[in-house]
Amino acid sequence: MKTLQQIFDAVATHLLKQNRQAKDGLSCCYRGIENTKCAVGCLIDDANYHPDMEGYTVEDITYLLQEYGANVNGVEIPADYHSSHMLFNALLANKVNCEAPGVLALLDSLQGCHDSYPPSQWEVELQSIANSNGLTFNHVQA
Repeated sequence: MKTLQQIFDAVATHLLKQNRQAKDGLSCCYRGIENTKCAVGCLIDDANYHPDMEGYTVEDITYLLQEYGANVNGVEIPADYHSSHMLFNALLANKVNCEAPGVLALLDSLQGCHDSYPPSQWEVELQSIANSNGLTFNHVQA
């Protein structure tokens, strides 16, 4: 599984290289126009991505885990949690374990950076996220 530093590095590198939000018009999304990807979407390969994930956030995974616990893949998940479960499994398939300590908080912060700030502020926000999580920030915006 990926460490917090590996997750952070992958997202920071992706966001600073892409230098624009992944949107489908007005809303941020995991896959945007012209093959853009958001902070969490860049961690999910195309084989594990599904459009039904759109509109669901890392916070929805938190609710899923609170409701169903560590055995989330061992129980039948009701339809209202289907898409957040799909997002959880897509991340897991790409070696991002949402149940590992700190992962959901980091993903939520990275998703917030992408969704709430313009690309011109990402480098500062990423530095803040790194500092808050005891991570190293070694990236320079392209």
